[in-house]
Amino acid sequence: MNKLVIIFLLITNIGCSFIKTNEPSEDLKKYLDQFVDSEWGIVHKAKDSLMVYDKELIPYLIDLMEEEKRFVRLKNTGDLIYPGATKYYGHGWFIPYDLDWIAIRAGWVFEELTFQNFGFVENSITDADLIQLHKENYEEYVKTGKHEVNFERESFKKLESSVNNVTDWWILNQDNWTNLSAIKEALYSDDVKRQVNAIHHLRYPRYFTKDLTDEYYVKELLPRIKELANSKDEDVSTQAQMKLGIYKLDI
Repeated sequence: MNKLVIIFLLITNIGCSFIKTNEPSEDLKKYLDQFVDSEWGIVHKAKDSLMVYDKELIPYLIDLMEEEKRFVRLKNTGDLIYPGATKYYGHGWFIPYDLDWIAIRAGWVFEELTFQNFGFVENSITDADLIQLHKENYEEYVKTGKHEVNFERESFKKLESSVNNVTDWWILNQDNWTNLSAIKEALYSDDVKRQVNAIHHLRYPRYFTKDLTDEYYVKELLPRIKELANSKDEDVSTQAQMKLGIYKLDI
């Protein structure tokens, strides 16, 4: 066999070994199966259950990301606002991820758990856009109680690149990564999305972060949050001020 071919196979096998996983436990498999369901009520509950698995979960999320063409349209979404929604009720839970694509659904959980930003989020939709839509079509809303919408969907176009970047990042970071270090790294990054997600988690934790003690928070995180309270980005400063208890609503 050609030496170059042998080297290529060795490199490929080494790379793959980082994302291959053992058979998941019975409970983890149950939550993973529920997470790819079409019923929104089942999906979002499974997501909360999966987050508890912390670092153990990441390789399984990467496995799901590799199913780039797997499409499972959500149903019974109520007032959920996401890129696959066809109706907007003027209120609801806003998730800017195209959750009908399983790879992006996995990216949603991955980015919340790691506080990274690999481009799975759908940037073509913002809270400001939804507010403007509501204002411009308010008469329609009064009559029907909803808006007909057709959101642009861009994240799928860059999905392959996002998944490749995740895999490369995990190969480099899996040995030393912790959820606690991820929070600190996000706060000290220059990425607004990561900063907001980290502060929001500190305000409303939906899973346990190991070693996040009061002492660690005061020494390692609080000084940075105080700095971010003066951020030029409104979302960041608002989240930081709310965490510090100094936010004042303009009336």
